[in-house]
Amino acid sequence: MLFACCAEVEQFLLKDSITELEIEIDSVPDGEFGDLYRVWKNDRLLGTFYESFTSHSWKAQPVDSIKLISCDSAAISSDKNH
Repeated sequence: MLFACCAEVEQFLLKDSITELEIEIDSVPDGEFGDLYRVWKNDRLLGTFYESFTSHSWKAQPVDSIKLISCDSAAISSDKNH
């Protein structure tokens, strides 16, 4: 799971944990990023993420932050195998 290795993104998504958290993830094609995945709660965009082809890592950004969070793709692949 992508968010398992990105504790900061997981904390962002779980900060609303008092209520039941239902999120949806969709994707849109992007000329620069390839598939750009968007994380939604109801009609509110929480953030986006994509896989960087140059650094072979996932990049995530909460919508209210200028900080770009990076997760190594190799770490995600090893998480899938466990």
